[in-house]
Amino acid sequence: MKKVGIISELTLSNANYGNRLQAYALNVYISNKYKYDVTSLITDKINYKKRTLNLLRRAFYKIKDFSYKKIKYCDISDRIENCNKFTNLIKNKEYYTINDIVNENYDILIVGSDVVWAQFHGGLNELKFLNIPKYQGTKISYAASFGKNWIPEENKESIYNDLREFDGISVREKSSVNLLEEIGINNVTHVCDPTLLLEAEEWRKIESKCDKIKEKYIFTYLLGDDSNQKEQIKKYAKKKKIKIVNIPNPNGVYNKNDENFGDINIENCSPQEWLWLIDNAEYVFTDSFHGTIFSSIFEKKFFVVKRKYSTNINIRMTDYLKYINQFDKFISDFEDLDQKVWDYGSINEKLSEFKKISINYLNKYLITELRKI
Repeated sequence: MKKVGIISELTLSNANYGNRLQAYALNVYISNKYKYDVTSLITDKINYKKRTLNLLRRAFYKIKDFSYKKIKYCDISDRIENCNKFTNLIKNKEYYTINDIVNENYDILIVGSDVVWAQFHGGLNELKFLNIPKYQGTKISYAASFGKNWIPEENKESIYNDLREFDGISVREKSSVNLLEEIGINNVTHVCDPTLLLEAEEWRKIESKCDKIKEKYIFTYLLGDDSNQKEQIKKYAKKKKIKIVNIPNPNGVYNKNDENFGDINIENCSPQEWLWLIDNAEYVFTDSFHGTIFSSIFEKKFFVVKRKYSTNINIRMTDYLKYINQFDKFISDFEDLDQKVWDYGSINEKLSEFKKISINYLNKYLITELRKI
């Protein structure tokens, strides 16, 4: 039985539902389809960042990018515990050194999915580009994401050199194909997020009903902090005569705008409950990539609101919406929401095609004889 190791952004220290669910999906899909011994690697305690700038320039970028907004964190330890219980449904292992990974003798290492290739000034985490000395096995990416359409000039050479050693490269956003071609990396495949590899019914098997919910509701999962968006959603809920179910402070940072927003707040939501809340909502409002993905998996009426950050973090949502021809669901105002149409016949046809491309990519590198690109 082949041993497969998957390196993503999986960590045991946060309550990022999309992160946990994508890790679960790729692990389960490869385990079930190929009958391989699959482990999800937790590598956030390995310090492996290549310094590409001198200390003075690094200090400059650190000061330039520093946020002076005072951050107040919330106690979400119970929520994290629920996420960790979910992650233990798949085989996972925490690593502390590069040598520990090499000594496991994985036949195949996969990097992805999620924003494993996030870019910053002043350094590059080359572990996420599988720059692992002495590793002799197969290296591929699956639905790796840069998170935004940008690579700093000082990182390009290292990324090019690392990816040249891959057997297969696939990315989650179509825009990333062009991004890599610009630095000389070709033969890149655009594939779907691993959560789309599992059918809706497979997800429903692990859902957990939220007992707080007794009536129809709008589900909101908003990582951004925009008071106007929340006020507009409240007006829409009032118009529809329907309650708002919200996960407050979803990223663990205190958000004042959440204090009087949700009619029902789910403080310690597990990934299984999060799935159920999307699946059973009348409407979904989200600024989350995986909130968008699962809304389409469960064929919901959903709206994607712009997350207002200085970087173009919205590209992961807009890229997906364009692919399934639903870009009109990316809203900057709240006018004419009732005029929107969700043609799930057409959407599912696009997703079926996307899934076939993605499975063919995995088959090529997990079944057939491997060739260096």
